[in-house]
Amino acid sequence: MGNKTVVERDTKSAAGERTLPPLALVGEAPKRFRGTQMAEKRAAREAYENSGHLLADELGRTLDG
Repeated sequence: MGNKTVVERDTKSAAGERTLPPLALVGEAPKRFRGTQMAEKRAAREAYENSGHLLADELGRTLDG
């Protein structure tokens, strides 16, 4: 849980490719979290960065350490 690094890269082979389930199967959590992100964006104003990632800190920055 203490890992704050996100590594984005291709898999070593096609066998390592995985398809994630649709967000609908995960439940309503992503929608609720999106609401939290929007509130943080309003509070941070110009300091907020739109990283495009679902999981980001309170300033919208990618969680990459």
